[in-house]
Amino acid sequence: MKKHKFILFTTLFFILLLSGCSENKNENENENENKKKAIEENTTDQIKQEIPEPYTKAITAINNKNFTLANTYLDLVIKDFPDSEYILPSQILKGSMQISQYLVASDLLDIFTSSAEPDSPLFDDEDRETLQSHLNTLQDIFDKFSEEQKTTFNYIAQTFDVKKDYSDYFKDIEGFLGDSEYPDTLSFFEEVGYPVPTNSEVREFTDTLYDLYVCTVINKIINDGEKLNAEQLNYNYLFFFSNVGMTLKETNPEVANTLLNFILDITSDDPYNEYRISIEEIMEKSTNTVSKNENSGSKQDNTQSKTTEDSKYDPFEWGTGIKEEFENEMIQNEYVDSKDNLFYKNGYIGEDNQGYYEAFTIDDNGEERYIVVVNVKTGWYHG
Repeated sequence: MKKHKFILFTTLFFILLLSGCSENKNENENENENKKKAIEENTTDQIKQEIPEPYTKAITAINNKNFTLANTYLDLVIKDFPDSEYILPSQILKGSMQISQYLVASDLLDIFTSSAEPDSPLFDDEDRETLQSHLNTLQDIFDKFSEEQKTTFNYIAQTFDVKKDYSDYFKDIEGFLGDSEYPDTLSFFEEVGYPVPTNSEVREFTDTLYDLYVCTVINKIINDGEKLNAEQLNYNYLFFFSNVGMTLKETNPEVANTLLNFILDITSDDPYNEYRISIEEIMEKSTNTVSKNENSGSKQDNTQSKTTEDSKYDPFEWGTGIKEEFENEMIQNEYVDSKDNLFYKNGYIGEDNQGYYEAFTIDDNGEERYIVVVNVKTGWYHG
């Protein structure tokens, strides 16, 4: 009898022990789960806290199409949070605005240079002064872009990782509906070449076109990404890199090539991508041009080659045949009537270590008139 009681007592003891262990196990599991949730919540809160306040305000301004205010807040992100991961997305958004401003100025320059005929009897002195004022303003925009792009696009070229997904940085941008059209404010002037647009008309044109271009670039960055699959990571930057790369090709070739090579890296598994094909064609032409110049140089006699090698590089020395070709083109485009009426000053050295001159002529009133800025090594010009 005592033996049976002992067995019964032992059995009950083990049952109670196992039950206690089970309860302790459940309690431990619940405690671990609660800790895990707390860690996840704290991590989420920490990430949210790491978003710089001016970046959030910049996104709000972009959604309201207040790009001037957005640019100010993006500058504050870069200035006040130098170690933040939001520097790169801030530079990308700033770059979207900068390239848009450049494209607007380029469009307006094309309108003025192709439509206006200052020598026309319809133009009086006031018209010529107004037109020159517009051209001076455009030159200021080009100069400003030339300075700003050194910081913005250099940073993007050095920091952007084609293997990283940046979509989360732009997820709060709402995007823009296609409610903007190319402005027709200057359409009559484009067709007739007269009268010279007023300052208010030019401002209306540039403001409308600027909004259109910024919306287009940002839409490409945020919306195209939603349409792409996992194998098309960063395809949404192809439009941005293509436009910036082509714009900087003459003035900042190193950065331009980096951005264009981003396109080749992003589309490495997509050989028939239209952006890739376009960039490959451009690079092939550039390579052929360099090879042609090298072959031409190799035909020179050893004495001349030795002299060239020993001489100090002069960034302001015109490339072979470049000056003559440029001046002939100025005459053909009726910017000047003869080479004798063309002179250069205000030289500066670009990021490519090549010299640039501002070309001037003398107008009918005997006054200096700015024409274009020209690269003495390549003959590229704008203005």
